[in-house]
Amino acid sequence: MKMTEQNSYERITHNWRAGLSNLLDFEIAHWWKTRRWWLQSLIWIIVVNGSIAAMALVVLPLTLPPTEQSTLNPSQLIPLYVEGIGFFGPLGIILLMHGVVVSERQSGVTAWILSKPVSRSAYVMSKFVGNALGILFSVVFLPGVIAYVMLSLSFVGSWLSFGFLAALALIALEALFYIAFTIMLGTLFRQPIPVLAVGIGFFLSQQILIMAFPFLFDFLPISLSKALFMPVALYQQLPTIIPIVANLVWISLWISIAVWRFSKEEF
Repeated sequence: MKMTEQNSYERITHNWRAGLSNLLDFEIAHWWKTRRWWLQSLIWIIVVNGSIAAMALVVLPLTLPPTEQSTLNPSQLIPLYVEGIGFFGPLGIILLMHGVVVSERQSGVTAWILSKPVSRSAYVMSKFVGNALGILFSVVFLPGVIAYVMLSLSFVGSWLSFGFLAALALIALEALFYIAFTIMLGTLFRQPIPVLAVGIGFFLSQQILIMAFPFLFDFLPISLSKALFMPVALYQQLPTIIPIVANLVWISLWISIAVWRFSKEEF
């Protein structure tokens, strides 16, 4: 009887989806059944959308001559949003995610969870999917939709192209890169500080890497928001599809490394 129960347990834990539903429910509840989702949404609306409102209502009217103010259109403020979310977004995601895996390992929560019939792959995937849903809504889509309405309604009779909303998908892809990257770092390090340092260090070093090796531009996540900074890309398409494919490959690689490293961990 004991042998049968042990064999059953091994079959469950060797199934990569074992326990995924329950773990995912927990991660989603951590976002949506607490104040976290609306607090994060409020923070990002204030940081990103507030800066756009300040530029539109205060800075530009004070710095532009009256003749240019009359010809101002929403598209001139779009780069401000893209630049803001492209810079603050990755930093915020790294700050939000750097302790997600490490803190549970330190507190013993991970060992307790893995003592149940759940797989380590399911644990990693639940962290990625559950946090991605919350972050994409709070950091990218809700502030983005509000920015769309703000920029459109602030200029009578001039609505932005829906290309602006479509561009949010590319910003979301960049966000997914940093979510996966930070989870992977959390499986490699046992302390949150190295995760934070490596994550922020990578983000800030991309400009240096591109200056030294220009061909890397299409293969780094910064290419997505930087390309959107160009008005032609915002309403049409990226110059090439390479940044999209490259980031999808990176995301898959980070999750695969996280699963592999976690499967070797002793608890």
